[in-house]
Amino acid sequence: MSGSNTNELIRALESAEDQLADAEDVVWNVSTELCDEEAEQSLDELVEELWRIQNRITEIKETASEE
Repeated sequence: MSGSNTNELIRALESAEDQLADAEDVVWNVSTELCDEEAEQSLDELVEELWRIQNRITEIKETASEE
């Protein structure tokens, strides 16, 4: 992958990370305000999935930076 393509990929991944962080904040805030335990549990699972995606993006960025 050329340096230019790598930089574009990293910028795109950083943008995705920012959007995921925003989504995580929204889901977390909603989950803490709900009284319904089942809905809160589902939202907690969604936050955990967002964390997994963010971690995977970080791994991809590190791999792209090394190439």
